[in-house]
Amino acid sequence: MIKLLTCSEAAEALKVSQGTIRNWVCAKKIPFKKANGKVLFSVTELQDWLGGQNNKKAKKASFSKGKAFNAAALILSSCGFEPEIFTVDNKTIDFSAILSRNLSSQQKALVSIAANLYDLKQYKADFCGSLSLLDSNGLNLVLSAIQVRF
Repeated sequence: MIKLLTCSEAAEALKVSQGTIRNWVCAKKIPFKKANGKVLFSVTELQDWLGGQNNKKAKKASFSKGKAFNAAALILSSCGFEPEIFTVDNKTIDFSAILSRNLSSQQKALVSIAANLYDLKQYKADFCGSLSLLDSNGLNLVLSAIQVRF
C-alpha cells in the first residue's frame, strides 16, 4: 500500500515550511497527487524526488568548481606557469606556493585575481587593487577569465 503524506507531514519530513510546499506544488516542482480536494504526497515519490535534487546539487557544484579551476588556470598559464607546477593532483591549485615565488607586481596581481576567481572564501585579496596594477593585456586576460568563471 502506498503511504501518502499531507502537506503538513511532507513539510515536516522535508524540514521546510508548509508555504514552501505549497509554492513547490503551484510551480509543479514536487511530485504530488490530488484526492478529494487535498494535496497528498507519496513517500516513495518524495524519496525519488529528493534523490534527484541531491544529484542536481552535486552536478552543479562540480561544474562550478570546474569553471573556477579553468578561470584560474587560464590566468596562471598566461603568466607562464605550467599546469603541472601550479596544480596539486590536477584538481586544486596551491596559490600560496605560487605567490611565494619571485613575481613581478603584474604577475602577483594576476595570481591574486586568479585566487579570487578560484576560491573567494579562502583567498581574500584586494580585487580592485590588483586590477589597478594591470596593463591592458592583463585586464583583457582577467575579463576572459571572468567570462570562463561565470
